[in-house]
Amino acid sequence: MNMSCKGIIRVCRVCGEYTSSLVKCAVFAAAVLGLIAGQGFAATPANKVPPAVSGTFQVGSWITVDPGQWTGDHPITFAYKYQTCSAAGGTCQLAPGLFANGSRAGLLLLAATAGKRIKVTVTATNPAGKKAVTTQLTPAITAYPNTAPPLIEFINGVPDPTEPSHSSKTTFQFQATGAGVSLRCQIDSKAATACPANNKITYSNLTPGSHTAKVTATNTFGTAVASYTWTVEPLPRPLACLRDDGSSCYQPPVGTTWQWQLNPDAKQTTINTAVVADMFDIDGYDNDANVIAILRALPGDHVSSRSVTCYVTAGTLENWRPDTEALNPDVLGNPYSGFTDERWIDVRQISQIRPWLEGKMDMCKAKGFDAIEFDNVDGWQPDNNTGLNITAEDEIAFIVYLANAAHARGMTMAHKSNVEQVPAVLPYVDFAVVEECFAYKECTRADPNTDGQYGYDDFIHAGKPVFEVEYKKYNPSNNVCARANALGFSSMYKRVALDSYRVPCWRTN
Repeated sequence: MNMSCKGIIRVCRVCGEYTSSLVKCAVFAAAVLGLIAGQGFAATPANKVPPAVSGTFQVGSWITVDPGQWTGDHPITFAYKYQTCSAAGGTCQLAPGLFANGSRAGLLLLAATAGKRIKVTVTATNPAGKKAVTTQLTPAITAYPNTAPPLIEFINGVPDPTEPSHSSKTTFQFQATGAGVSLRCQIDSKAATACPANNKITYSNLTPGSHTAKVTATNTFGTAVASYTWTVEPLPRPLACLRDDGSSCYQPPVGTTWQWQLNPDAKQTTINTAVVADMFDIDGYDNDANVIAILRALPGDHVSSRSVTCYVTAGTLENWRPDTEALNPDVLGNPYSGFTDERWIDVRQISQIRPWLEGKMDMCKAKGFDAIEFDNVDGWQPDNNTGLNITAEDEIAFIVYLANAAHARGMTMAHKSNVEQVPAVLPYVDFAVVEECFAYKECTRADPNTDGQYGYDDFIHAGKPVFEVEYKKYNPSNNVCARANALGFSSMYKRVALDSYRVPCWRTN
């Protein structure tokens, strides 16, 4: 239900300079790190060959954008803002259609673009800054012929085309072009019915096997069909977790103490390893193997050697990370709320996102981490507005994939802030990392916002710990620590900056 705190504030990881603007933070950090390395200031993107639009300039066709040629430090990502303008080139506004202001270098021309000319602003972004360049205006878009048969196509992703789906529910979104078009939707051999007015249809309770979704568009002048066949398989069984030497993976017991520090303290450049805890949860990119080795050489509250969890995002792309360019932008959706430099990912497209995700996992393993915390695994929630039609079943299949892939590398996995899906994924994941479940009244099945259907107390009953934080000033009278300790949760108070500050509930008794 609740958004991750990283959507509330970003903290610069260099020199302790705080900012709510990630772009400003990234510019400052890149510049300082460049100076430290003796390389001078980082190079912002510079356009050498301007972007250009190509395609058939008629309603019902796709246009594509070549972003041109750019120099500057990598990674460089591109965003595309499509605008329709009058024939004279003025009175421009955002073009209609999906992702008209997004990461995709293509746009389907809808009926409202007829008679308009289109220009596209291409914005290149890297850790040092951004630069925007606008294309020349296209020719005027011609209308689709009134006497032509219709066009129909799926426009917002389909189940992964190269491998089976493990989701029993999926949504198809489609676009029809033409005059007087009627639409009929059909799944497998069931009778066709009128398609929903929003041009989306969801099919549920899909059994294992082959399935075909079909949309038929008809007008006076002809018929067109969009059809897609895919295979559904049951969720795979939980994969046992073993290290390379055959020993059991790290499995923290209930009552494990912890520290969650994703950003250095003010005027510091590294995390504070002096905090005593059994387990540290830290950023996977910003900490090298030496930091992990230092932590593992130190005792915790109950252990002689601390364990370390690797924080990375899985359901979103952060475009300042070094592996950004490894992901196909066609799998990206809307921005993470409030941050244009972080976008949701279509988690259905496992074959496309697997190399990028498993590269993260391999990085965590190579650095010596014991476990992984995958963030932003709640894209199925309507409030997140991903634009990607992710169903709850799609998300469960994604989490199951992540857990088994982590286990295959000898690392356990945290389930992150997605309470509704706890019952479905509990057999696969190993512990929970939770934000503000007391504030949102969703910690247990007995809480008002869980309807008795789910709760993080399920983890405790399964012998798996719950690592929980509340973002407010500690007050002994607010009863959070008393409740957390009674439940067996490893709760603490943190600042949203996620620096080293904490008030651990297990020390308030």
